Amino acid sequence: MVVPLTGKLIANTGPGLAIQEALYGFIMAMIFVNAAQVGIISFDSNVNLAFIIFSMNFTWGIIDALVIILVGSLERKRDINILSKSRDNDCAECESIVKDDLSGTIIDAIEPADEQKIIRQILSSRLESDEELSKDRAELIKTGVSSFIITVIAAIPAVIPLLLIADLTSALFVASALGSVALFFVGYTMSKYIGANRWTMAVAMTLVGWSVTIMATFMGG
Repeated sequence: MVVPLTGKLIANTGPGLAIQEALYGFIMAMIFVNAAQVGIISFDSNVNLAFIIFSMNFTWGIIDALVIILVGSLERKRDINILSKSRDNDCAECESIVKDDLSGTIIDAIEPADEQKIIRQILSSRLESDEELSKDRAELIKTGVSSFIITVIAAIPAVIPLLLIADLTSALFVASALGSVALFFVGYTMSKYIGANRWTMAVAMTLVGWSVTIMATFMGG
């Protein structure tokens, strides 16, 4: 069940956003684990710390979802306005706007002349029907909800040991170990979606995740 769920979430968000949300969620959770290990923060019990970690990921998951949906909706409205203006020949800067939007995508790897053809083809293309636009909005909501779920799931390696192991030192050690395994697994799984070497991606994800987490812990993250 875990693998189909993972595939569904990645399909809804896309590999890049899925990696981003997984890293965010892991880093936020492990900041508290590291801070507790070195005595930077204080709390009443293991359950209290687990609640704090889960609440943080839950809250930021909601924020990310709302931002994704809101920004995506505004961008789509702007896109429709640009395409409508281009029909009326009332948008001298439309080509420049579309070019900027496509910057950083696969279009950067092709010849400028072909890039220009694609941009003009986009501006001359027909708008989607109202039904298709409604489907796009539904897909955007699915992306936001999936991002929220990924962020919350990322807290599980830290939360479960704190709830099941009474000794705080042991619970934090297990949480750190599970966090490392989770990061490695995320990198290993995501490699097939971006065409990277599995082991290289897994190790890189683990190192990047822990490096940022440690810096954030001691620098006020």
